[in-house]
Amino acid sequence: MVDIIKVLLRRFGSNIIFSNGLRDPYSSGGVLEDISHSIIAVNTPRGDLIDCTYCLQGRMIQTG
Repeated sequence: MVDIIKVLLRRFGSNIIFSNGLRDPYSSGGVLEDISHSIIAVNTPRGDLIDCTYCLQGRMIQTG
């Protein structure tokens, strides 16, 4: 299933940022690696849904 999603995103997606807090139990079902140069994954190893300190670091990466 994951391979199908990657193929579809490569073909039809662009300019997408997937932000993942790796302490979030649902992050394992997310996109955890870059798919192309314009479809990227930003992973914050200590981030979760409750503690947004690390989410802000991920946001800084996203916005440059």
